[in-house]
Amino acid sequence: MKTRPVEVQIKSFEEGNFFGRMLIKRLAKVLQLAILYQSENETVKRPIEELWHSIAHGKDLRIKLADGRFFVDGEFVRLNYNALTLAESLKETFDKLGISEIHFDANMKMSSLKDFFSRYQRYMTNQKAESFLQESMESIRLIPKGGSSRNDASLKTEGAPHEEVLQCFARFTVSIDHMVQQTLANKEPAFFSLRREIQHLWGYGLEHKTLLLGITQRTSLKRNLNYYIANVVVLTLLMAQELGCSKRTALYLAMQALTHDLGRMFLDDFGDEQQVFEKGALREAIEKIPFSALQVLIAHDFHPENIHRMVCAFESQRGAAFKGEGTPQSALWASELVAIPATFCRLTMPLHCQPLPSANAIGAIVKYGGTYFDTIFLTAFLRVMGLYPVGCPVLLSDGKVAWVERQTDEPSAIEDPEVRVEPLAHGAQTGEVFRPTSRGLHIVRALPYRGATATRDFMLA
Repeated sequence: MKTRPVEVQIKSFEEGNFFGRMLIKRLAKVLQLAILYQSENETVKRPIEELWHSIAHGKDLRIKLADGRFFVDGEFVRLNYNALTLAESLKETFDKLGISEIHFDANMKMSSLKDFFSRYQRYMTNQKAESFLQESMESIRLIPKGGSSRNDASLKTEGAPHEEVLQCFARFTVSIDHMVQQTLANKEPAFFSLRREIQHLWGYGLEHKTLLLGITQRTSLKRNLNYYIANVVVLTLLMAQELGCSKRTALYLAMQALTHDLGRMFLDDFGDEQQVFEKGALREAIEKIPFSALQVLIAHDFHPENIHRMVCAFESQRGAAFKGEGTPQSALWASELVAIPATFCRLTMPLHCQPLPSANAIGAIVKYGGTYFDTIFLTAFLRVMGLYPVGCPVLLSDGKVAWVERQTDEPSAIEDPEVRVEPLAHGAQTGEVFRPTSRGLHIVRALPYRGATATRDFMLA
């Protein structure tokens, strides 16, 4: 039996697209040849081996067709000119078989793949496609359109939300890329598709917040500006939900985040900002930026690159989309809210230089960003990230309600803060302060705001 190749790690968006295109081209080519030749024929034998090497990466592989687009493991595949013909052929095959997805197991053998194409030839030439779907095939599962696979007993219903959220996020990033291309071509950007996906993300944020956060953390490892913009929008939506905003207001905030970041991509200032990291004269460039909080950051000897990223994120949100006078007050408040997730993504994503770990980035935002970030907005961001800032009402594991009382600037203190227990009705306890871990307790979850909601002008827009 052939030796399985070593797992290949997809390190970037561009590499992922190359892998996806190669996989689609090889699968389409083999399906075309399989109708004419037996799997042991030399004409098709070599293409099958190449396809097996593409699939056998030590993990399960999923190819999905949705809205006329191919996704490989949830990653949209951007087709180039050379792949268009074979991709259209593969779409026709999916339609003939009545499937939307095909799954390949990680431990699939070469013999299983050859058997699959032999059955495909037999059923496509002599019988109906429906009978092909009913066959039990080793290591390969076909997912019919609008339903689950009949021979996939291991497919769990609770996995569906994960797939839906992942596909929604993928469609959103594709729409962002499409809008960028339209803007570069001096065309009017089509915001309607982005608004639709943002509304879907709003719903997923209410039902699957942890899952959506996990997707942003996964994509933050990739050096791609579309993912950066998408992550800022998602975190903005989650902050709006934490603040109790209406869906309409959240959509407004998300569109502000989107237009701010899209604007940054085409401004001369942003191009100069990128070049600063290549010149190396960071401290001199930072000291020339007219921003009052810079002296505080420099005095604490925060790393110059990280100072620059924090300031650029904040400044771009305040000024990228609104350069003229008479800026609406709602836009100013929106930009201050969006500046927090934008700064976090700037610090944790490898856009220009080495990223910071999430915990260090949050600690830097709390320690150095308190001079210009709105306290309520910063509190909402920390709650979204599962942390507990000062003044946050929480529920303890013994059922008591408490308020976060005091903390230091260290991220560990944000995760494990001191709390003040609320006085009970009978007065047995009167605001005792302690650290939950010292009593063998833990914080179950943050509670909704009580009166300390963000009543800013932008929420009335």
